[in-house]
Parts: sequence; structure tokens; C-alpha cells
Amino acid sequence: MKNFLFVDDEIHLTGIVILGLKNLFDSKKYAFFQAANGQEALQILESKQIDFVVTDLSMPVMNGLQLLAHLQSHFPSIPVVVLSGYSSDRIEARLKKLGCLKLLSKPVHVVQLADAIKELLNKTEVGGVIQNISVGGFLQLIEMEGKTCRVKVRNKTNLVTGWFEFENGILFDASYGDIRGAPAAQKIIGWDNVEITTTYHKNQGNNPKRRITTQLMALLLNSMHQKDEDSDVSKCTQYIQATERSASTKNTTHADIIPNKKDLLNLNQENTLKIEPELSGIKILHHNIIDQVRKEPNMNIQKLNETIESMTRDLGNGLLATDIWTVADGFSIAGYNPQAKASALFNQLTSYLNDTLQGSGFPGLGKYYMLDLLDNKLVVILPMGEYRWGILVDSSKVQLGLLLNIIIPRIIDAFEEALTD
Repeated sequence: MKNFLFVDDEIHLTGIVILGLKNLFDSKKYAFFQAANGQEALQILESKQIDFVVTDLSMPVMNGLQLLAHLQSHFPSIPVVVLSGYSSDRIEARLKKLGCLKLLSKPVHVVQLADAIKELLNKTEVGGVIQNISVGGFLQLIEMEGKTCRVKVRNKTNLVTGWFEFENGILFDASYGDIRGAPAAQKIIGWDNVEITTTYHKNQGNNPKRRITTQLMALLLNSMHQKDEDSDVSKCTQYIQATERSASTKNTTHADIIPNKKDLLNLNQENTLKIEPELSGIKILHHNIIDQVRKEPNMNIQKLNETIESMTRDLGNGLLATDIWTVADGFSIAGYNPQAKASALFNQLTSYLNDTLQGSGFPGLGKYYMLDLLDNKLVVILPMGEYRWGILVDSSKVQLGLLLNIIIPRIIDAFEEALTD
């Protein structure tokens, strides 16, 4: 069922319009909601799954322009028709920038409004509401199928909404409240109890602005890391708070406060300190523990992307592809023209070489190894602990000395900096 929201302070006239639309639309497929101003509309938008908005411009409390600005920021996938008693080219241009798809003059004829609604609905194909699937898993499906669509994610726990914009399977943008781009994407990906709605565009107009250049897999990994880190910090805080409530006369140690959590906090018997039971001491210990959890290694994906961009400038069309992936599962975290099948092959090959060299008594792999392929193609693989970096170049267009003596040392240094940031 599709839900229509009508926003106008002329309640009685709006009621008449809605009554007329009910005669033109199937009541089993469409429901109608009414708000007297933009503020009331926001309350309905936060609590209901709204598929279409019709709004007046002149209203008390929050007018139509303010509502449009909020819709564009928080609910950009909802089609909007504006009703107005006056119009001009300047007003129409401003409304278009705010996401208005059609402007109709008041008083509006019910049949004219119904035709406008049907026209706009026919321009989009709503893929339906999906539940019981992770946000990350669903986004990967969109990427693999190369879809052009908007993905709306509603957090059913706190009724907050976020959205993603895809073009041919490439994630262009994301929004969560006033946050946009990669930070918003990582936040939304971490949500658990969600409802996902997709809108597939048949007639795409202007291409959306691309605010996200990081690969989707890198966003997924960063989001999972942040979620795990937040969970660890939360658990530590709960233990500390429980100890604060129960502390009375006995001395307290790290082990007393956080039983079975030494591995998490990288604590050992040597640095387990005894403190007095005063709450101030426990609070200091609390902050020290939280700091230790937050200091776990993190990968600076932005640093890696900057290094890759520098490589593309230095090597020009001699750089055919580069990819950084995790050893455990082969997931790509950054790259340029990445080749998933090739990365999987070299991941297995590198593991095989490592195992074979160690078993034979030969020295292990160094900082990198190279394979000379047909047609002047050269592959360089850099084993980097839990990660591997692969580079494919056209040796006829790249100076080997530049690659080995400048580019490779530079990316090794950048990787170490990205890991320690």
C-alpha cells in the first residue's frame, strides 16, 4: 500500500480533495494522511512510510519551502507536488532545486492533481519494502546487480531514516540527518533493526552529485570495525558503572572490575594496578580502559585512496589496475579498476608460496614479488600481514626503476601510516 501525505492549513478544502482522490484511486492500495503545517508533516514522516507528498507553500509554524528543504535532506526519494496560489519562473526554479517535481496552481482540480500524481508515480518503480536483511548485505546485492536506484533505510528502533543513492551499481551518496557522504553511509550500515525500501528510476534526469568515492566493501569493513569498537567501549562502561555502584571498602583491581576481559583490553598481570575504592579512582581507571580499547589498530581507508590516486597520476595509463584486499576473505578495501577474480587468484597463490617456502626451508617472501605476464603485463604483489596489495601495469608504458625504487617504497610507507593512524 502507498501512503500519500497532504500538507495544507486549509483543512476542510484538503479533506474535499482527498475525498475526490479516494474515488479515483483504489482504496485497498492507497492511504491518505493529512497535516496542517510542515511541523505536523514531519511527525507523520517520522512515524509512517510515506510514498508521496502534496504540500502548500503558505502555512503557519513551518511553511512549504522549509518542509521541502527538510524533505530534500532527509527524505529525498519521496516525490513532491507543490500547490500554490501564485507562481513565477523564479519560484519554480527555486522549488525545483528543493526537489519539487511539479507545481500546480490553486485551486487545483482533483482530476488534474490525480493525473499529476499518476504521472510521477509512473516515472519510478518502487521495489517494495524489505525486512530481515542486513543493510550491508542488501547494498552488496545492489552493487552486484548494477542497479540505479535510491535505497531508503528506516531504523525501526529509533524511527530515524537514512538513504543511499546508486548509479549503475556504484554508491554515489548517502545521507543520515545532516550528515552526508561516507560518514553517513558507515553509520547507516551499522543499523540492525531496519526496514529497507528501494526506488528504481526509469527516467533518470540529472546525475546525482557523487560524494562517495570509497569502495562499498571498504565502507562495510569500516562500519563493522566501528560497531565492534563501540560495543567494546559500551561493555567496558557497563562493567565500570556496576563497580562504581558496588564499590565500598575493599581494594579493586582491573581483574575485579572486568572479569575475563584482560584479552580485550590487552592487560596482563604486570600492569594490573591496585587502586583505592574511591569513585574518583574508579572513574580514572574507567577512562584509561576506554582509551585502551579505542587505541586498537584501525585502517585509514582515505589514506590508501589518496596513495592510489597518486599512483594513477605518476604511472598514467601504464597503471592498469590495483587492489588492496584482506587475506582472510579476499574482500577489497580500496583500489583502482579492481579485478575481483584476479585478486582471489593472487591471494591463493601468495598463501601457497608462503606455505611452500616455509615448508621447504627457503627464505620467506620479502616485501613484494613480481610476475612477468604476456603482452608486456607485469604483476606486483605486496604481502602486508593481514592484507595484500596487488598492482597490474603495462611494462611498456612504465619505467621499472620508477615502479621499484619510488612507487613501491611509497605505497609501503603509506600502508604502514594508514594502519597506524
